[in-house]
Amino acid sequence: MIWPIRGSVPGVYYANARLMKVVSDEVSGDLRIRAVFDEREEQELVYKGMYYSQLDESSVGFMVTLAAEITPAQLSEPKYRQAAARLYDECGADDAFLRDMYKRGSKLFIHHTDKGGYLVLAKRLIWES
Repeated sequence: MIWPIRGSVPGVYYANARLMKVVSDEVSGDLRIRAVFDEREEQELVYKGMYYSQLDESSVGFMVTLAAEITPAQLSEPKYRQAAARLYDECGADDAFLRDMYKRGSKLFIHHTDKGGYLVLAKRLIWES
């Protein structure tokens, strides 16, 4: 299978990616991730308009088994509770804030990894070679 997934499964963005480099550029508002897919294809993933990220330099080496978009309402589901608790604690966000960000075009991206779930709140995800 060829990753990243581009348009074939709504809300699913990529899978089977090892994080090689994670850089948050607060000036541009970008989160840049260099990842190797299926242990062979290297790509740069850019989260544009990033407001918050649980992925950082300490995430290098993580294997993302699936990256997908979720809604703020889904944060209450058991599989997302731990990542949601970190978001609320670290960001000072509440449900009303997240709904407002969502209405303004931000998206919640969940990254299922071998270490648990990690959230990114950003406007969009693009791929660069």
